[in-house]
Amino acid sequence: MSATVQLETLIAAVRGGTVGSAATAYPSRPPPRPPAAEAPKLAKRATAKVEKTAPEADALAPAKPAADTVTAPKTVAAASPKGSDVTPTEALYQKDTYLFASRARVLSVTEEAGKGWSVALDATCFHPQGGGQPADVGTITSIDGGAPFEVTMVRKGAGGVVLHEGPSQPPFAVGAAVECRVAEAPRRMNARVHSAGHLIDVAMGASGCALRPTKGYHFTPGAYVEYDGKLEASEREALLPKVQAALNALIGKAVPTVVRESEDGVRIVSVGGQDCPCGGTHVKDTAELGAVKLEAIKTKGKVTRVSYTLVD
Repeated sequence: MSATVQLETLIAAVRGGTVGSAATAYPSRPPPRPPAAEAPKLAKRATAKVEKTAPEADALAPAKPAADTVTAPKTVAAASPKGSDVTPTEALYQKDTYLFASRARVLSVTEEAGKGWSVALDATCFHPQGGGQPADVGTITSIDGGAPFEVTMVRKGAGGVVLHEGPSQPPFAVGAAVECRVAEAPRRMNARVHSAGHLIDVAMGASGCALRPTKGYHFTPGAYVEYDGKLEASEREALLPKVQAALNALIGKAVPTVVRESEDGVRIVSVGGQDCPCGGTHVKDTAELGAVKLEAIKTKGKVTRVSYTLVD
């Protein structure tokens, strides 16, 4: 695949195509960040990061179920302005990791046969499952009062519509003003695990490992980052303490996380000073990660996997 096709695939994924997978693919490790004047040029050269389905079963970790394919409910079209097919949901979660409550307008309420109910909003602080990160959970409640709608899964469907799913019929209708409340503890944990995966790649490079990162899985337990290439047992044994030491040093420096948008509209997240196209939530700086423990570096075939966990 050419670099141009890779970039076009990246832009489509990050702008809000069908994101909803459990694992995410990573681009090649970028070079050190250039001066601000060169940032747009770097963004153009960013290698594609493509959302993938849940990781396949292998000897290194148990299989995880692939996310269902999601399409925007037909009722969204009826609530959309000027006859458009769908109204993309404003992704408030990308603007502030620590936004745990927000208000919105209901665009659709749809019963999914045998799967409960889904609600589409014009804006949301709920992060949908995708990019290797779990979905937020929480509640949606009418500002006029009443029982809350329990959100147990969030997915991103066609046209950038975020669907909030739950087992019971929502006690509000299309057009209602509602308040979203994200469960804070899981959101904070998800952001830490995701950011730790990014920082491991920085530590791998700092330890002299030139393998190209390909996929991250930021669910716990079982979080990992995968690399394209094989390492012999002796290499893995020598590498693990080096990466752990580099990781600890980066955490101790409290390197700020920087989020920006490239001139092509791609969201770029810098964790530990290294840029990566990403749509997830992240910590404010590396110190917020706390202790991150590398559990193992294993190789299967031509893939090397670094498994990790957070130590609280």
